[in-house]
Amino acid sequence: MLSLSLVGCNYLREFPLYSEVHVETPDSIRLDYYDNPAWWDYSTLSSIRKGVDAYLRANPNVSPDVRDSLRELQITKGMDKEQVLSVIGEPTKKQVLPDGGEEWLYKAEVAGTLRWYYRWGKLRFQNGILSSIEVQRAKIYK
Repeated sequence: MLSLSLVGCNYLREFPLYSEVHVETPDSIRLDYYDNPAWWDYSTLSSIRKGVDAYLRANPNVSPDVRDSLRELQITKGMDKEQVLSVIGEPTKKQVLPDGGEEWLYKAEVAGTLRWYYRWGKLRFQNGILSSIEVQRAKIYK
């Protein structure tokens, strides 16, 4: 009689375990791009940089911390909606929360530049200022 033991054999898995998908609540998100004209999506990087530059020219009194974050293609708590949009673009969905705040949802398959980094992301604004960042990452181990 032939028997097959799969104890300790994880190469047959097709889906990640629940523990491999996790939610993070960082203070900031920095989008990394390949700064190389040969990169397949270099046009998006160029477009985002132009938008950030235009925002900074139109708003010369932006705090040095926010200015530096924008130049690094980073969103951080404390930024306003326009600053966030200049880096990561429009969300998939916007909704007003019961406390008067606003939540923006970014889904990986359709939303802005966030799609290369997260399965989904939620940004919460209070009085027009980014107050909370929540993202779900998936790590798949082979």
